[in-house]
Amino acid sequence: MFMLPTWQFKSQFKKLMTELTNLLPREQEPHTDLKKIIEEMILNLNPFAKRWLRTQEVKAILGLSTSAIQNLRIAGVLPYTKMGGTIYYDYQDINAILVKNKVSYGRE
Repeated sequence: MFMLPTWQFKSQFKKLMTELTNLLPREQEPHTDLKKIIEEMILNLNPFAKRWLRTQEVKAILGLSTSAIQNLRIAGVLPYTKMGGTIYYDYQDINAILVKNKVSYGRE
């Protein structure tokens, strides 16, 4: 899995904290755009958290083969978008599938 170099992560984190500090409201009311800004900045820190992923990226995240991804697609388990010859998967759909199929210890 791809990881940001430590210096680059620290630089991104410092930038995030500076921007968040500047955005905090000066009065008691919460800032309405703060959650959206935090989510966007986290997406920028995590290369696998971008919105649209290609098959190779999905393979790396899920640890599955190309044929396994294709079988999930054909079975209707894994939603996708096709533009030209390229297939894209929504990161949020993949996360939702993982959460939906989560098995707690001792329960199935």
